[in-house]
Amino acid sequence: RDLTQNSSVGQVSIAPTDVDDGTARARTAQEGLRSAAATLITLLSDEPQLRTFIKVADHDALEAELRLFLKGAFDGGDWPPLQIQRSLLESHLADLAAAICERLQSPLPLGEDPLIAALQRLRQRRPDGGRDPRVARFYEALVDLIFFAGDRKPTLRLKARPSVQLLEGSWRSSDGSSAVVRGGVCRLNGGAPEQLRLEQGSVVLQGWTADSTNGVSVKWTKPGATMEWIRKDSDISGTDLSDDAPKVPDGMWRDTSGLVCTVCDGVCTFVSNGVKVIKTENGATMMDGMKVTSATDSVVKWVMTNGSKVEWRRLESPEQVEPLVGTWRNGEGHIFTIAEGRCTVLHRGPFEWAVKKGLLNLNGWSLTGITEKTIYWRNGARRMEWQRIDSVFDLSFLNGAWEASDGQCVHVLAGKVSSASPPSTAHLSMQGGLVAMDGWRAVALRQQSIAWRQGSAALTWTRVGDGS
Repeated sequence: RDLTQNSSVGQVSIAPTDVDDGTARARTAQEGLRSAAATLITLLSDEPQLRTFIKVADHDALEAELRLFLKGAFDGGDWPPLQIQRSLLESHLADLAAAICERLQSPLPLGEDPLIAALQRLRQRRPDGGRDPRVARFYEALVDLIFFAGDRKPTLRLKARPSVQLLEGSWRSSDGSSAVVRGGVCRLNGGAPEQLRLEQGSVVLQGWTADSTNGVSVKWTKPGATMEWIRKDSDISGTDLSDDAPKVPDGMWRDTSGLVCTVCDGVCTFVSNGVKVIKTENGATMMDGMKVTSATDSVVKWVMTNGSKVEWRRLESPEQVEPLVGTWRNGEGHIFTIAEGRCTVLHRGPFEWAVKKGLLNLNGWSLTGITEKTIYWRNGARRMEWQRIDSVFDLSFLNGAWEASDGQCVHVLAGKVSSASPPSTAHLSMQGGLVAMDGWRAVALRQQSIAWRQGSAALTWTRVGDGS
């Protein structure tokens, strides 16, 4: 399936509902929960750092705790009548294994099974109401699987308490206004930026509370009033350009000072300089006080209010976009490495880049914005984000035994790389967004292999056996 896809459609089987019988639905739900717990045990058993704990655990007690852990996504409520596909659990396996291992390293109650105790802690909320972010990502993916309707065809349901991330994009309000949300900042009708706030778990803007969303529409309420936002694929009201005004084409650009930005549907997202709206003022194309004097597919020229001139040049390939270089994770837990113009998926391999309508495109998803920490993607009405990984400790799959192409065997554990012959020790770190070690950079991370570069030199690690 499409590993970059942020929607969970295709990872859930909708339970038959021909017989409207609560007992039958409850039975189906319990069967689905038991199946998901059993699959999770199988997957966790393949993780070298957890294998011993699972072997010595009471299987029935462990499966019972995993059922409670899965139900934690619904705060202990009833498990819905659905069957979770193995692919969803696999996509979050690295996250869950790392979180469990961290809990196993902390003090645990004497006399209790350490693995079960670790799972109990993970499913509980912290005093501030939050959870381990890796578990929170997994739980959010499970909640997003509630897609059933009366005709048994998957349909998007409204999701309570939308997150700030789900509101990213361009919207048209039922009151006729327009809104653009980027990086948690909203601009209404191209006006001043306003930070979206979280109050008691809900997104709040100008006294309005976002009650529910299905990714295509958002329902807002405040005392005595309601409002709805509808997502726009393009054509931002208030930023449309007149026929005579030069239009800034969609795409990625670098200006004369070296700043990199992405233009999509009249919104300009800078890597390190915020989000600006491009709009028409008195027949001229303007952005943040700058005026477009000419625009082609490859060059855009601006003049500032003080008379200074700025020139943008299009970045036509991923190799030219340095901010893309890094190790990234999407909302489903999939890990991507972007380096040397290539994008490699941990569990699949390389994806081919394309350019569609001026925007970089990966497997049908168009890149609509990039900041220092986030890449924004769009595929029709669907939206997705990748978050930059800043710590090697978030990459637990690196742990284990590897054989290098130069014949050396190494073992990785918690960022430490050890070799017996000759005896040596090194430490992994994140440098320039990539896993690094002694001047080498990991330019392609795979479950069974790692490609390293140091200048023109190349080295490959291959996992040994099961990696333990």
